[in-house]
Amino acid sequence: MEDRLSQLPDEVIVSILSQLTIREAVQTSSLSTQWHYLWMHVTRLNFDISEFITWKICHYPRLCRKEGMKHINLINNVLDFHKGAHLEEFTLSFPFHKHFKRVIRWKSDLFLENVTSLLTADFKMTQAVICELVHTFTTYFTRLTTLSLEFCHMGLDLYFLDHALPKFNNLKVLVLKLSGMEDVSLLGITPLIEASPYLQKLHIELEWAKTMISKEKVIQKKCPHQHLKEVKYSGYLGGFADRVLTTYLTRNSVALDTLFIDPYEYDAQEPRVRARRHLQGKIPKRVKLVIL
Repeated sequence: MEDRLSQLPDEVIVSILSQLTIREAVQTSSLSTQWHYLWMHVTRLNFDISEFITWKICHYPRLCRKEGMKHINLINNVLDFHKGAHLEEFTLSFPFHKHFKRVIRWKSDLFLENVTSLLTADFKMTQAVICELVHTFTTYFTRLTTLSLEFCHMGLDLYFLDHALPKFNNLKVLVLKLSGMEDVSLLGITPLIEASPYLQKLHIELEWAKTMISKEKVIQKKCPHQHLKEVKYSGYLGGFADRVLTTYLTRNSVALDTLFIDPYEYDAQEPRVRARRHLQGKIPKRVKLVIL
């Protein structure tokens, strides 16, 4: 049977391979000698290790390190062989737990020097290693425009990220996913927002562990955001944590024109009522409030 696909120009084949998972793309190298090296030029590298290493495994340090290093070595091999001059997307869904603190220094361990042209990155981690990763992002990912971070809450009100973080000078879109949430202050994540001076879109996704509604006095913090135009806030419960962060965002984002509120899905009606009570008529008139 005639192989019409192989008759396509190499750049077209590479574009097709870039739509596959990295595992699938590598497997195509066995199809023919022409395809043997084409996967090395794909423009998207997506590694999802969450299927193999769950947060539950992270409670067992030896097993976590053993499994983690096995997959890190695999990732390193792919990055080492990758020859593409440009990456459009790099996704690494990996539980960056404190057990991998040595690894995430990114030196002879995870070779990110090859992905300096990265535009989009997606990482999963625990809160304890955010600072180390932020320094890595700003050092290696100099062209990063979209960043998605997923991490466990782990008392961000107590571990306030007041470090002088490096700046993401090209970052336009930031997605912050927090799981294991309790109704405490979320101001601990604001330095990540403040480290992105040209941020235009912010998406916050909350997964609640405890759904209590605290009525503590809202803490206020000042730090103007000159370019943030759109905020989507998913998992809105209407408690203390929500009021603190939405107050911070609406009062500091001088260019904000749209605030989307996506209520907590377990009991969306009550959070929706709280959102109207807390936000309607209390945010700047220039901001369009959309409660989904």
